[in-house]
Amino acid sequence: MSFTDKVALITGASRGIGAATAAELAARGATVVVNYQNADYRAEAEAVAEQIGTGPGRVRIAAADIRIAEQRRALIDSVIAEEGHLDILVNNAAIYTRRPLADIDDDHLSEHLDNNVRGGILTTVAAAEHLRPGGRIIYLSSGLARRLAATSTAYAASKAAVEAAARCQAAELGARGITVNAVAPGIVETDQLAGSLPPGPERDALIAATALGRIGQPRDIARVVTFLASGDAGWITGQVIDVDGGLQ
Repeated sequence: MSFTDKVALITGASRGIGAATAAELAARGATVVVNYQNADYRAEAEAVAEQIGTGPGRVRIAAADIRIAEQRRALIDSVIAEEGHLDILVNNAAIYTRRPLADIDDDHLSEHLDNNVRGGILTTVAAAEHLRPGGRIIYLSSGLARRLAATSTAYAASKAAVEAAARCQAAELGARGITVNAVAPGIVETDQLAGSLPPGPERDALIAATALGRIGQPRDIARVVTFLASGDAGWITGQVIDVDGGLQ
């Protein structure tokens, strides 16, 4: 899969799956814009750019909090001004904090909906007019959107909304040759997982319930995102692809 002359924007790409996706696309020749939220994540974004900057693709970093309209617009405008076009949008930025039902409040729910749903959808709105025919939009969902998952109400609900948005956008953008899909990871070794599911019996039980018997790595997910971003996936749209190692 070659991405020469393709421009990709990945939100929340300073770590984890976003960073791994940036590396995969750049390794195949894409120009990659690594978005990070604010100064707290700049050093990580710079490290990502430095790590993958020796490959065939080009990479640069761009700060923007996608929850804020002015910053979203400025991010997309900067991509078009610097690169001239946009081909691939990966809506990866998200948060995940677990809480029992009794502890969910307005702030907890709003935080997940603002970051995981509103930010991604409105970034797509801002980017869609600039996507060339054959463009690709990929959302990062989660297997938790369709599983029984105690203490994950806000996060699971936000990811179910992302999957619904992807299907609706696929129907709307198909006439322009633009595909929209979602990738739903299972258990993946990220900083987010370390905070929400530390080593212990619950984590061990999930590994035991996974057919391949291990926790996924960010690159496992990034490779599937890269496939969906490629020309080879041009007949796939409106789908949610589970990438979970056979989690039962």
